[in-house]
Amino acid sequence: MAFVLKEKLKVLKGDLKKWSMEVFGKLDQRIKMLMDSIEELDVRNEVQMLSLEEKKAQSKALANLWVLLRTKDAQTF
Repeated sequence: MAFVLKEKLKVLKGDLKKWSMEVFGKLDQRIKMLMDSIEELDVRNEVQMLSLEEKKAQSKALANLWVLLRTKDAQTF
């Protein structure tokens, strides 16, 4: 009984590691991409007014960035 449970837990551990890598694996890379996108829109906004679509994209990128940063912060605990 204990051996079966031990083996099931090993399999579960591997599945959880795989899932975590798929969902959170490239978190730093995604944060960097969002920051670059936001910075590009900020620079463009200094030169000329952003279009409505660009403002929406910037707002969405900022919201996504905060979600990723909170997720990264939660992983450190």
